[in-house]
Amino acid sequence: MTFPTIWHLGAFSMAAHTVMEALGYAVGARLFFLLKKRFPNPGLDFEQQISIVVACLAGALLGAKLLAFVESFHAYWPLRNEPAAWIGGKTIVGGLAGGWAGVEFLKRRLHITQSTGDRFVFPILVGLCIGRIGCFLEGLPDHTYGIPTQLPWGVDFGDGIPRHPTQLYEIAFCLLLGIALLMRMRRPWPKG
Repeated sequence: MTFPTIWHLGAFSMAAHTVMEALGYAVGARLFFLLKKRFPNPGLDFEQQISIVVACLAGALLGAKLLAFVESFHAYWPLRNEPAAWIGGKTIVGGLAGGWAGVEFLKRRLHITQSTGDRFVFPILVGLCIGRIGCFLEGLPDHTYGIPTQLPWGVDFGDGIPRHPTQLYEIAFCLLLGIALLMRMRRPWPKG
């Protein structure tokens, strides 16, 4: 396998990371709306619910980029005038924090006091799994690989050093957490 992975479709070439990240956002957003009946938000109209999703996505994108910029300022500052530098390089921690902040900011502006987060849990887990496949396929440039290892599943991301595939570990964790939550949902739980 070659890292970073580039997919070719006729005359078009696209980084697998970009495709998987966009797919993660799209599938997560779609799943959010599919879970409407399972996790209703009574008292919120359709426009408010759409606004919450948009605030979550906008906050996630901004938070992911902002934290990446702060933690790797030395790398991004020289590239500040290049559009590609503003598109690539994000952090999952910043994305989660930004998405949460975006929703809470909007809820405060719209005076929404009820919990709205239950419906986000599974879309975030699914979106993370899909997006992390892209991180794995990006290899070293993504900066999410693990430390060197001699274990048989170590992955050489292109520098000749087998490393822990931390992206795959996170996918496995998210899948296990999702299964555990599905099992827990068989019993009643308090909203929020």
